Amino acid sequence: GVLVAMATSIVPMHIAGVIGAILVVVTGCISLEEAIKAFPTSTIFIVGGIFPLSKALVSSGAAEYLVNAISPVLSNLPPIVLLGAITFLMLLTTQFLMNSSATVLVLPIAIMLCQAAGINPLAGAMSVSVCASGAFVTPFGTAPNLLVWAGGYSVKDYLKCGFPMLIIFGVVTTALCAVFYL
Repeated sequence: GVLVAMATSIVPMHIAGVIGAILVVVTGCISLEEAIKAFPTSTIFIVGGIFPLSKALVSSGAAEYLVNAISPVLSNLPPIVLLGAITFLMLLTTQFLMNSSATVLVLPIAIMLCQAAGINPLAGAMSVSVCASGAFVTPFGTAPNLLVWAGGYSVKDYLKCGFPMLIIFGVVTTALCAVFYL
């Protein structure tokens, strides 16, 4: 029911997700204690802290200051190199933060960098959006990675398999965003 509500937009996605989580506990599929143990406290603080941090970066002018400080260096670069830098910045960030948190943090900076360089900001926004799903090198970026990590894998295992994938993913994302948006 939750998936149907999300897919048909009967109920906003975040509300449908909360209703589904509540129903899982209310119907006895899992106990309240199991639900609480399954949700790491660190996630609450990361997600709860990143959104205000991103808003503060934009409203305080810190993001604009950062962009203005590095724009002289980036203005001489070809647009595809700037787009590649945004892509790999996002890929680096999403290795350590949940993808929604990383997106909220990097997106305003990427858009401002594109505007300052005179290129289509949709290129930077799409690069950030796609790369939010690029957590291949660490177990920290997504919940599925954390679940697999609990099976006894090490960070080194993620690095061995994920780093080549990260490079390929970054190059292909940069190229496709450049083709469609630059």
